[in-house]
Amino acid sequence: MPILFVTSILTLLQMQRNSIEPPQGDELLKRIEKYAQASLSMAESFVRLASAQSHEYRVGPLDPASVLQDAVGDACTQARNQGLSVTIFQTPGSAPCLGDRPLVARALANVLNNAIKYSPAQSTVQCSLCARGPNWIISVRDEGPGIDPAQQDRLFKPFSRLHDLTHPNISGVGLGLALVHTVVKRHGGSLEVESAVGQGAEFRLVLPASASD
Repeated sequence: MPILFVTSILTLLQMQRNSIEPPQGDELLKRIEKYAQASLSMAESFVRLASAQSHEYRVGPLDPASVLQDAVGDACTQARNQGLSVTIFQTPGSAPCLGDRPLVARALANVLNNAIKYSPAQSTVQCSLCARGPNWIISVRDEGPGIDPAQQDRLFKPFSRLHDLTHPNISGVGLGLALVHTVVKRHGGSLEVESAVGQGAEFRLVLPASASD
């Protein structure tokens, strides 16, 4: 897919050079910028996913409560820009366990980013952290379009984007949830989803108190 974006840029430049109904001025620059940013975003996503899949994790003390607080704080600007809010309605003071904090933080950021992108204005993305048996459960629930249960097995596969037709203006390359799935599995946990069409979606990052790689 990065080749597709590069090819699009080269095609625009060739049209401009040959004057074959070329886009003019600012429009040309905007299109080139769009394709270049998409290509860069995909390359960065590739690198992050490859790192999550193959690199040795730096496991140490990890507090999911702190990770959640930071992630919500970082997501607030994006949420405000889209006219919605992100709240934490349940969390303990601390939730000690073991893990690679930067990777868990990136995984949670990906889930929050998706929730915000697909949520309608004036809605709320609700986050929580609670204990379930020997695990900590980080939950992110949105009020977006929801996901057909029959399609949910595609969610964590690279390049799967289930809302391309219904939400064509929302950017993405389909690697974010693949990274989330990889990170929680390599921590010995799992990624759960509860959703139905038109009823929003809830993603749950299940992290055990002891990490495994």
